[in-house]
Amino acid sequence: MVHWSAEEKQLITSIWSKVNVEECGAEALARLLIVYPWTQRFFDNFGNLSSPTAIIGNPKVRAHGKKVLSSFGEAVKNLDNIKNTYAKLSELHCEKLHVDPENFRLLGNILIIVLAAHFTKDFTPTCQAVWQKLVGVVAHALAYKSLGHSEQKMLPARRWKPKASPTAAAMVHWSAEEKQLITGLWGKINVADCGAEALARLLIVYPWTQRFFASFGNLSSPTAILGNPMVRAHGKKVLTSFGEAVKNLDNIKKNFAQLSKLHCDKLHVDPENFRLLGDILIVVLASHIGKDFTPASQAAWQKMVRVVAHALAHEYH
Repeated sequence: MVHWSAEEKQLITSIWSKVNVEECGAEALARLLIVYPWTQRFFDNFGNLSSPTAIIGNPKVRAHGKKVLSSFGEAVKNLDNIKNTYAKLSELHCEKLHVDPENFRLLGNILIIVLAAHFTKDFTPTCQAVWQKLVGVVAHALAYKSLGHSEQKMLPARRWKPKASPTAAAMVHWSAEEKQLITGLWGKINVADCGAEALARLLIVYPWTQRFFASFGNLSSPTAILGNPMVRAHGKKVLTSFGEAVKNLDNIKKNFAQLSKLHCDKLHVDPENFRLLGDILIVVLASHIGKDFTPASQAAWQKMVRVVAHALAHEYH
């Protein structure tokens, strides 16, 4: 059984009490289908899913999104018994619907972004950490049957292994729309504030990453991390460097070659951290930009942070 502190339970229930299940559920499922289009194969009876506009306007997507998030509410009501709460749903998705259990993790991460976009500054790093834990527990409960009925520890998110791929081996193709979505959004970003918040969230939500920042002084609590001037300064530096990718979309790999070498050969940073920071940046953008961080914007930026993470991990290949 997963342990929840009183503070964690309070953070979960307080946010949930403000959630519009119909709106957030519809948006979460629509984002899943737009950002990760291969998930559409499980919804082939939903009609027109040919574009972001079609998906967002699809009444079946809206209705099923509400149903999915209503079901998620059962986890909030039964925090101490989530596995049993989802036993039947796990069996259904495994044995009848044959859903890839990875999709549960993806939907959980999408929900985090929806909450960040809707609650902006109220969705604090501490709040994100607790909700990240919750969506992970729910994803594991739903995947329980697919994982072989074993009483195993909760699986971590599928570990990213940088390897040769079309996006790594050759120049990445960006459509005109993707470039516009990336550069248009970048023009609205306060690099100092968003950079500081992104690094702080990384250290709070994924505390094991703190080991690469031992010289930064007090990282003992979320308050200490958020108020740490070295975190703020380095966060600005990191996001300023990220801006070079925005300026050089057609040459990202070469642009980060030296940084990749530094992080691999000298700093010995776990390349998984590049992916985690990219995911955190998506949450920060959703929190700062709000409803203007559309599913199409998220899809373009999700591609962007993945390409940057791969470029930074190039020397590890």
